Amino acid sequence: VSSMKNTSNETNGNPTVLRRPAPGVFIPFLCGCGFVILGAGLCRVAPVMADGYNVLLPYGFGVVFLLLGLVTIWCCIYQLVLRFVPAASIHIPAHRFHLGSGNVVSLVQPGKSNFSRLRLRLHCVKKKTTWHERASTQSDGRTESYTTTEETILHQQALIEVTDLHVDEGTMWEKTESFSIPTDVPPSRDGNSTSIEWRLELSGKSFGFLSFLHSFEIQVC
Repeated sequence: VSSMKNTSNETNGNPTVLRRPAPGVFIPFLCGCGFVILGAGLCRVAPVMADGYNVLLPYGFGVVFLLLGLVTIWCCIYQLVLRFVPAASIHIPAHRFHLGSGNVVSLVQPGKSNFSRLRLRLHCVKKKTTWHERASTQSDGRTESYTTTEETILHQQALIEVTDLHVDEGTMWEKTESFSIPTDVPPSRDGNSTSIEWRLELSGKSFGFLSFLHSFEIQVC
């Protein structure tokens, strides 16, 4: 069962609203600029720091810092441009779903926005944490503990998926789906070594180069 409509900028009811967070870009941008300056400086002074074959060492560090800075700056610019794309929001009754039928979810996209694809999926993941022991890095005969986490997908299903979506400025597109969750899948559970985690994953791709993927943890009982 589904319904699709364009409405004005308001929604009925008072559901829980999940929305992608706005990432901070100022401090990463400054770090990126610092890496570029450091990398360029190392490459510039490399000839006077070493002679012969060893000159490759400062050049190598300079190139690494330079590339790292450029990638960081590019990621900041990408996130800054993504901020101008109106954020879609997920509306659910009480921040939780139930095994079986009777679940409802809505996806709301304000305008002005254009997407070649907008998708909402539900995932159930089993997370198993294992403790290990290893020799200490200080070579004092002691051991230290560390953990590894293995994730296994137990269930996934598509809730909402649309293509070629165009929302005019000042309007709001909304689609609501009623769906069932199989009862043989475990509900949410926290544990020291094994836990069951349910997630809503919202992904979108515009007609340009912009795309995003956001995950929201929810409760299923």
